[in-house]
Parts: sequence; structure tokens; C-alpha cells
Amino acid sequence: MTLTAVLSWIPNPASGVTAFLVERKVGAGEWVLYATTPLGAVGLEDEGLIIGEDFRYRVRAFDPEGGISKPSAEVLVSTKGGSDGPSGLEASLRVDP
Repeated sequence: MTLTAVLSWIPNPASGVTAFLVERKVGAGEWVLYATTPLGAVGLEDEGLIIGEDFRYRVRAFDPEGGISKPSAEVLVSTKGGSDGPSGLEASLRVDP
């Protein structure tokens, strides 16, 4: 069985964003850059999650001048329920300047 977090967000159309930076924190660890998505991306899948962990995600917008937005609200995806839990969990983030 493969556990996958399916993330999606709504970009701010007036922001001039060129990419999104997706950050992830596993358990009580530090925030780390997980992925950089291209312009137009509105989601990402994180496959191969470990059973028994909490995974937190947040998204930042990257603009043409090299500026990085404040992070979105974080979302939690927990696999602590064991291997018989539901699948296909989706988390939605809204990115506001």
C-alpha cells in the first residue's frame, strides 16, 4: 500500500507568481522545501508517506523579482490511524498575498 498526500491550492491571479514553493514538516521536525512547482500548478502529490507520522504542508508564492510570500496556513495529513484508514485525503490551501 502507498500512502499519498494530495495537495491543492488556489493561486492569487493578481500576484504575478512564477512558481510555488511547497514546504513540508514531518513530525516535530523543521520546515524544509519539499518541491518547487511551475507557474500554473495548483496542486502536488507527496507519495510514499510513512505510517505513524504527521505531515504538515504549507505553500509560498515566488515572484519574478525573487520575492517569496509569507507561508499559507499549514495543513496536516496524519498517517497515525494505521494502514487500514481511508485513502485519497485531499488538503486545500489558499495562497493570499
